[in-house]
Amino acid sequence: MSGDGRLGSSRSGASATRVSIGIEIFAVAVLLLLHVSASLWSASRESATYDELQHIGPGYARLVLHDYRLTPIAAPLMPMLAGLAVSPIHPRLPVEDPSWKAVDGLAFGYRFLYGQGEGGRLLWLARLPFVALSVALALATFLWGKQLGGNACAFGALFLYAINPELLAHSHYANLDFGISLVTTLALWALYSFLRSPTLGRGALTVAAFAAAPITKYSFPLVFLMGAAVALASLLDKRIRDDHGGALHLSRQLLLLAVAVVMAAWLAAWAAFGFKTQEGASPDLSNHPPPIEQLVSEESLRWLLVTISDRHLLPDGFVHGVAETLALPRRNQMVFFHGRTALGGWWYYFPMVLILKTPIPLLLLLVSTLLVRGPEAHARLALVTVALPAAVYLAFAMSFGFSIGYRHLMPILPLLCVWGGWQVAALWARTGLRPIAVVLLSWYALGTCRVAPHFLSFFNEFAGGPEFGYRYLVDSNCDWGQDLEELARLCRQLGLKRVKLSYFGSASPDDAGVPYVALPGVTCCWSPREWTLSLEPGDVVAVSVTNLMGVYYRLPGASAFPLQVSLEGVPHEMPFVEAMTYLQKHYRPFARAGYSIFLYRLVPADRIDPR
Repeated sequence: MSGDGRLGSSRSGASATRVSIGIEIFAVAVLLLLHVSASLWSASRESATYDELQHIGPGYARLVLHDYRLTPIAAPLMPMLAGLAVSPIHPRLPVEDPSWKAVDGLAFGYRFLYGQGEGGRLLWLARLPFVALSVALALATFLWGKQLGGNACAFGALFLYAINPELLAHSHYANLDFGISLVTTLALWALYSFLRSPTLGRGALTVAAFAAAPITKYSFPLVFLMGAAVALASLLDKRIRDDHGGALHLSRQLLLLAVAVVMAAWLAAWAAFGFKTQEGASPDLSNHPPPIEQLVSEESLRWLLVTISDRHLLPDGFVHGVAETLALPRRNQMVFFHGRTALGGWWYYFPMVLILKTPIPLLLLLVSTLLVRGPEAHARLALVTVALPAAVYLAFAMSFGFSIGYRHLMPILPLLCVWGGWQVAALWARTGLRPIAVVLLSWYALGTCRVAPHFLSFFNEFAGGPEFGYRYLVDSNCDWGQDLEELARLCRQLGLKRVKLSYFGSASPDDAGVPYVALPGVTCCWSPREWTLSLEPGDVVAVSVTNLMGVYYRLPGASAFPLQVSLEGVPHEMPFVEAMTYLQKHYRPFARAGYSIFLYRLVPADRIDPR
């Protein structure tokens, strides 16, 4: 009887375990399905963003023609992934276009996407692999959270990831930012696992993940620095606990790991460039990358890159890509924050971007670390593994001198989700604090639902929400040219036969079907059918918020683009920036395409100060 009882108990326990695992898999699948559905919904409504043009067509050219010169600043892996995604329909490469010989990646990408009548289909196909990468990153976030703090931490992290508006926005863009986020998370997770139990298998996974970083984005040294910070913290932890033998043993293992990473990264770089030194296989390309001496100002870095290039230690395309990245802070990049513009930006730009565009519930969860302790298992190393790399990345981003958008903080977002999941578990472990966790997660979900499907334009309540965020930040923070299709739908819905359009972006208004006459805009390669430099009573004006705030019209040497403005019976000539200021001061928008293109009707009824 006792034996039968034990057998029944064993079967009952096994059955309960299977049910528990089944429920867990179902819950994960639901959250992943929610994430994918929201991502594809957004992708289906958005035009090409500014940078996607220089990755899709040039990425396909890399695959077919083995030429890397069109977008030297883009590491090869993500553009080639986008190119691979469109390859099943065998699109035509417009090598006869002047942009090919001029090595103009943006113009070539525009001709590739919109020159063969399949722009929408090509864009959709190119975006699909990035949705798959997002699923992989979501699973990595869940599994890392489970390893750190159990099921509560895992599901908290996955929930925060699945409906994070910035991750949803970038999960379908054919761009570099999401790829480096995935690689960074996998590398740090693998390193954490290795530090807990340094086995050969975990070491190999760590090496593979870190080795992928240099061919994903040329800001890869930051990934290495983040890993180094975690490794040093682990060694310091052992020294603090007087485990000198363990610290010495781990030091040797980490040294071997570092050597293996360097060797694997070197091999990966050569493989990504087809084991060829030269960047291009097309002798008819007339332009060549600027010399490294011209790109890199810092003497020691310039000497190192020149030596590597001269001795062919790495492919020319890789070396020039790193040099182009180092040259970014020296370029005329106008940055906007809360009504102010400056070249290069300010040291506090990225912290302010985090404060204004990160959901407040997630910020509160992170701050709660000071008040509520998380799961105890491996607590010290676990929290350091996610918090320290995020701090290191943010510090270097603040010092780089190229402040352009929240998307450059993408590599730390999965870390913040894991960290937030850790704190969800800490709150859930205390019965009295569970209502706080429910309120925070509900608030988080409502914020994302409010902005859907225009996730890129998310701003939290500190900025006044997505309706008013443009007053603080523009460009890729909310206006990356993605709402052109939305404008076309709005014109059809409202029966607008013509709008005067000032567009910021790289997509084609003609392809989208916008009935426009073009005002001055900030575009890469669009050639409008009809121009105008006047604003008159009765006009309907559609203007991207980046242009509305006049950001790139303030660049040194930029044309003033004077407009003839006749709105009060007296004609005036004023610079474009002043005309946009006048528009905001005297007229209220009557409609909005997404959150990035405002429509004004220049009639007395829509004046803020009616006369």
